Amino acid sequence: MDDPSIDLSAELHELGNALGTAVASYLGLAITFQTATGPVRVTDWREQSSFGAVHSSMLLPLPLMCDSAPGSTMILYAGIRGAFVDLAADLTWALGAPLEAFVMDAELAGAPAGASEEIISGLAGFSLVNQAIGVLINRGFSHDEAHDELRRLAAHPKSSLLLAAEGVLASTRATGPPETAEN
Repeated sequence: MDDPSIDLSAELHELGNALGTAVASYLGLAITFQTATGPVRVTDWREQSSFGAVHSSMLLPLPLMCDSAPGSTMILYAGIRGAFVDLAADLTWALGAPLEAFVMDAELAGAPAGASEEIISGLAGFSLVNQAIGVLINRGFSHDEAHDELRRLAAHPKSSLLLAAEGVLASTRATGPPETAEN
């Protein structure tokens, strides 16, 4: 996600195509990245499918597959019960991970663990939060202090991380750019 030359949407779509080849009833996926600001979720769903509703899911911890923060996950969805049994067995062998590392059908029973945390969904929300972090850094906060300040602003009643980010960005439009020594 740190490389601006990567088209995340295209990469997700390509991953979805590969999963659709491996699992006939594949419907889509949701990837949640744990970041300093909080969780960010991106999704890719098949536009048309003859399988209809979700009847199977598999949660994969991303740290087993790539360099990612603890708690980052990928959830795969399919239209036929048990659709991911063979994929889980293959991943167990390929990654050298225990079968218990892949959680089957937990997403069907209710909300995932940590659902009470605000999840930023989509690249637009992620971009908004990062822009606000940039504004706070420009105001003299360190990177970590900017994240802490945004979380502090979001902790107020009737607020959220996205509302706090919008407030920070709105404050720059109201005050204009900072003056330089030449002005």
